[in-house]
Amino acid sequence: MEKIFYVLFLLIFEYISAQQKEKIILAECPASIRKWAFWGYTGIGSRFGSSNYSIYASPRVGYRFTYLLEAGLATNILWGKSNSYSLILGVGPYVNYYISRHFYTQALFQGNFINIKHKGTGLKYNNDKAALYLGAGYIQRIDIAAYLQIGGMYNVLYNKNKSVSSNDFIPNIGVVFHL
Repeated sequence: MEKIFYVLFLLIFEYISAQQKEKIILAECPASIRKWAFWGYTGIGSRFGSSNYSIYASPRVGYRFTYLLEAGLATNILWGKSNSYSLILGVGPYVNYYISRHFYTQALFQGNFINIKHKGTGLKYNNDKAALYLGAGYIQRIDIAAYLQIGGMYNVLYNKNKSVSSNDFIPNIGVVFHL
């Protein structure tokens, strides 16, 4: 029984120490910088032995209203080449809520503008689709004003029969600066 109390005491002590360290590190950054967050995701995809490839970027800028609440504007661009050329542009607002600065929940609404042209037939497809992503993940400090963010998002408006994407879940890894 004493061992359980000892381990519990150590865990509580570590948690309190980490919170104090977080406040000290935040005090070292100017307050005006700590209010703004610049972050995003990038990716490159390809299939071995084929001429299929894609490039993806999703930069975001946000403002921290409180220590645990951040909102801003997210964009994304996906360019791909296979049997067709595809370009998908998206833009919309997002909200992040942080749980003890180690976990987060996220809501992101995006309007996506889609342009696809098939190389062989020359057929074109232009459309726009709305997406509402809800997600969560883990966030870890890697520098005074930088964090590593790992999580996933699920598109609750996904319709398998009407979507150009093949999946409704998006895993992501990103870096947040000056949070």
